[in-house]
Formats: sequence, C-alpha cells, structure tokens
Amino acid sequence: REEGAENLMRRLEEGDLDVVLFPLPLRREALRTVALFDEPLWLALPKGHPLAAKDVLALDDLRDLTVLALEPGHSLHAQVLALCRAYGAKALLDYATTSLDTLRQMAGMGLGATFLPSLYVRAEALHDSQIVVRPFTPPPPSRRIGLVWRRLSARGSEYAALAAHIRDALGAAGADVAVLPADADS
Repeated sequence: REEGAENLMRRLEEGDLDVVLFPLPLRREALRTVALFDEPLWLALPKGHPLAAKDVLALDDLRDLTVLALEPGHSLHAQVLALCRAYGAKALLDYATTSLDTLRQMAGMGLGATFLPSLYVRAEALHDSQIVVRPFTPPPPSRRIGLVWRRLSARGSEYAALAAHIRDALGAAGADVAVLPADADS
C-alpha cells in the first residue's frame, strides 16, 4: 500500500496492516520500529535541464530551482520542503501528487525537478528516457527507513527476522543505501 503517513499508521495500529516499511523517526507508543537503512535522495531533472550536464550535484545547486513534491501527509513532503527552504529552491505545491511515479513523470514533462529515493531511482528512474537523475555530493540528503509493527504483535520475532533478512539482502545487492546494524534498532 502506498498511502499518507497518518493513514498507514492508523491502519497499522488498528490491525488492518501487520507490518510497514516506513521512514523514521516515528514516535508512537503502540508501535515497534526497527531501523534498517539510510537511503540517499537523488534529484530527477527534465532531460534538457542545465543541471543535467553535471554528474554530481551540490545542495547549493538547488538555489532558485523549481521542485515538485508529494502532497502533505507523505513523510517525504516535509523533508523536501525543508531542503527547499534551506537551499533556496522553490517548492511547487500546486501540483503535489501522491506517488513517486507521478513525480517522475511530471519532472519528465518539464514541470520541475524532484527528489527521489535511491532505491526507487535504481528500480524505476534510471531507465526513464524523459529524465536524468543525479546524486548529491557526500553527505547527500537522505532518509532513514525502518520496519514498523504493533508492539504487542505475537509475530514480533518473525518481523525482527524479516528486518535482518532485508538488511542482508540490501548488503548483498550492493544497493547504495547505508545498511544499519541491528543495534540501531529503537
């Protein structure tokens, strides 16, 4: 399911969902969170954009750039707005959307640039001929992703094992995320 953050957490707490991959931090007493990895954000640009000529971007390159964002309620929304404020970009909120696919397509149509998580870039955006995606110089903007479930779930040990499997799989795949050790769990 891809939904707004509040809706996903409500459905998890009510038992409609069992476990969720979710950006952290998350502070809810009824839920257990296990940090899995830190995922860099990349910038997607229309094919002919001047910044597309650069192989790697600096955050200062964001100055005066028009940036598309997910709609309020998505955890990435607030992070993108904060990056825009910090580095002088203009968030274009008139066209806020609910999915990364739509953001990518809007960037390809020339409506603006957008931040995309690296695992999404690797799976979807690198093969899109309408856009170019660029990483940022270290340290790049990133988000922490974790596994979340109800604290009192009878399947907690199974979800913890799933978290370990996800870490192992990401490490073996050579993904450009920073896999976190098990002691990073909260």
